[in-house]
Amino acid sequence: MRHLILLAFLLFLAPSCNRPVTLSSTPVDQAPVSTGLFPQKTEIEALAAEYQTKNGIPALSVAIMRKGKLVYSGGFGTADVATGKPASGESVYLLASISKLFGGTLAAKFEAEGQLRDETIVNLDLSKPTRDYIDLPANGHTHTVAQLTAHLGCVPHYGGSSTPSGHFSTAAAAAKELNNDPTLSGCTIGQNYNYSTHAFTYLGAVLEKVTRRPVAQLVEEEIANAYQLPSVKVMYREKELRPNPNRVSIYGNAGNKIDYEKNSWKIFGGGIEANAIDIARFTHLINVGRIVDADTRENRLWKQLAPESESPYGISWRLGEMDGTPTVGHSGSARGSRTHVRLYRDAQDPLIICVLTNGGLTNFRPEALVTEMGKVIRGK
Repeated sequence: MRHLILLAFLLFLAPSCNRPVTLSSTPVDQAPVSTGLFPQKTEIEALAAEYQTKNGIPALSVAIMRKGKLVYSGGFGTADVATGKPASGESVYLLASISKLFGGTLAAKFEAEGQLRDETIVNLDLSKPTRDYIDLPANGHTHTVAQLTAHLGCVPHYGGSSTPSGHFSTAAAAAKELNNDPTLSGCTIGQNYNYSTHAFTYLGAVLEKVTRRPVAQLVEEEIANAYQLPSVKVMYREKELRPNPNRVSIYGNAGNKIDYEKNSWKIFGGGIEANAIDIARFTHLINVGRIVDADTRENRLWKQLAPESESPYGISWRLGEMDGTPTVGHSGSARGSRTHVRLYRDAQDPLIICVLTNGGLTNFRPEALVTEMGKVIRGK
């Protein structure tokens, strides 16, 4: 009798054994934890909602990682005002200057590893003059590649005589459009800090020279695909925007919907898009030695390049301090996009906060919101 009962029980279970098993492709460190493990959730959401409303921001997305786990992601407002589509943690935004982190990180990675993922040899020394790798204007430009990434190259920013326009399939082609601009008069290379997006176009040309790959391919193959960051893409890898149902619309200071800028000339300077979750994970993967090893992280990326200079940067990452805790991160600002990501480098309690937006009615800076969130979460 007991055998018959056991047989009946097994037959009852049998159909479920044939059901397809769905495996999650979500990395373990990306899976949100329960609200109970993030007691500040209500206060964080109140801060974000108030900030979004006060500044007239159509959409604002937040991702927070603590101790290597995604503890929060969410959106506030609408990704597209006309359709009313809500923003979420997976909404995709133009990163603006957060894009620079990808250029600097790839440069440090290639220098340290000496190869691409397919084992193509790469010979790169960031301490060498930039003109050892690419053609540059005759006047000035004695900077090293590393100095480009720390804004110590005295390279002009916007407003120069030759800001490129149109579509560029390579950074090298875009860099040629900059070749009428000498370095800035009265600026001492290696000493004076002059923030420059154009410098990162030159950096892109250098990486293309040593890898024999276009920048767009490097971003997507060496970072996005390699480390499961699927939302990270070059906006204008093609001449027109590739369709993306998660991409937010962008808005001007008057609340009017505007078009994305053709930014293929400045992929590393401000031409990459992603969601907040993937930017938080990108930062986390560097912090735990996945994308670059610990030596490269500590002695290249997150070490001030020239302590005697005016620049607060390592290799593309801005270094700082909050309440005695070292921080690294970056801000971004472009038409219809203001962004910020920050890592609090507490060895026992690392915290990453990323805020992305798609425009607003005031001259707001997302780092202010990140700072307030950091105080709430860290209790400081």
